[in-house]
Amino acid sequence: MRSLMRWLQSPKRKRVGAFLALSLFAVALLLPLVPVFAVAEDTPAASSDTPKIEKAKDVFYKTEGIVSGPPAPKLKYPDNYGTYGTFQSRTILWMANQQHLYFGSFVLAVPMFVMVVELVGMLQKDKRMSKKYDDLAHEFMKISLTAYSITAILGGLLIFTFLALYPGFFMYLASIFRPVMHVY
Repeated sequence: MRSLMRWLQSPKRKRVGAFLALSLFAVALLLPLVPVFAVAEDTPAASSDTPKIEKAKDVFYKTEGIVSGPPAPKLKYPDNYGTYGTFQSRTILWMANQQHLYFGSFVLAVPMFVMVVELVGMLQKDKRMSKKYDDLAHEFMKISLTAYSITAILGGLLIFTFLALYPGFFMYLASIFRPVMHVY
């Protein structure tokens, strides 16, 4: 058993394992491009009886371009924006979205801040102050681990809120972001 543990912990095995993990991650990120290549190969050549390409004006940039994707659903205020108890659906969705954004920003910012604190600690001449900076960085990372869990829970709550209160809009967004939705 000890020889197996020594074999698994050898520096060469660790490098190979890290390379395999990095390769697997790269393949997972490139996976959404596979259906695009398959669809591009199956498209027939353009014929004279193909329908005319629809063009429209962009709402934000005010430029004309080819329409791609399904049209946005037309919603009317009192009918499609319901209430859940005494709260409006938009307010509930906003609260879930805002909290997910707050914790997501915290989770992304803490490792960068910890890196700066660790760097300041390494540059300290006094060993006692260096140890304090190191301890501070470790405490921040402990808080961050809890924030990861809360962010995931709030993300699940956000998806549930979208599905329960705005199923048509969520299906529209899912149809647009289908190729990359699994990455998120």
